[in-house]
Amino acid sequence: MGAIFRLPETDFFKRWEERKEQACHKMIDVLIKHVPELQGGLERGINVLDVGCGRGHFLFAMAAEYPECLFTGIDINESLIGDARDQARERMLRDLSLTNIGFAAYDAAILPAEWSRRFDVVMMHEVCYDLPSPADVLQEVGQVLRPGGVLLVVERSIYGDPRRNLGEHAQRITALIAPIVSMNYSLPVAMSQPEGDAEALGLCSGKEKLVQVIRDADFDDLQTFDFTVDEQKVEILIAARQTRHMAKFRK
Repeated sequence: MGAIFRLPETDFFKRWEERKEQACHKMIDVLIKHVPELQGGLERGINVLDVGCGRGHFLFAMAAEYPECLFTGIDINESLIGDARDQARERMLRDLSLTNIGFAAYDAAILPAEWSRRFDVVMMHEVCYDLPSPADVLQEVGQVLRPGGVLLVVERSIYGDPRRNLGEHAQRITALIAPIVSMNYSLPVAMSQPEGDAEALGLCSGKEKLVQVIRDADFDDLQTFDFTVDEQKVEILIAARQTRHMAKFRK
């Protein structure tokens, strides 16, 4: 899998992980609010894949909230997957009903062939800017989504033109931090993988570029929603469907 860029074990990144866990339940509310048809599917039971799940914070929250669903988390970082599996075992000992979640170490650009058209929803939370080639991963995601399946991408809401980021306080703070995060995390993570034709975006490439990359990967019906996580962070939710693939499979 090549060398993996790892988060340093500092107080800053530990607090970052804690904040991510605290934001999970708010994120669920955001998804349901902006993609309301998800609610029925999640309550009935669907297959959900989280690409770049890290230690699985978001999936643990989802699995507890929607026990009828099956949740799978993948990450190229085997250490993070190991942490997620350990945490899953600990949580299952405390809650015997938490059996609807699993984790695996995979390169998202090379997913198992047996996963073809397996998932109803694929989620990517703060992942796309960190990939060596987002286009390759999105093409692979298209193969594992069922016809008409939903792709949910959540990233920091940054415009490529910095002049457009001079909005409210949270938007300005998000834009101010973006170059630091991009140069010290997003691009090093992306470029740590041995990809000869890497087309890493980096955080400062802007959401316009990200939307175009998703559209170019044969996703249709794109909808975008900005939302404020806290006083220092604005994110964008991009919801897209596989309508082109659905038409192709029905022929």
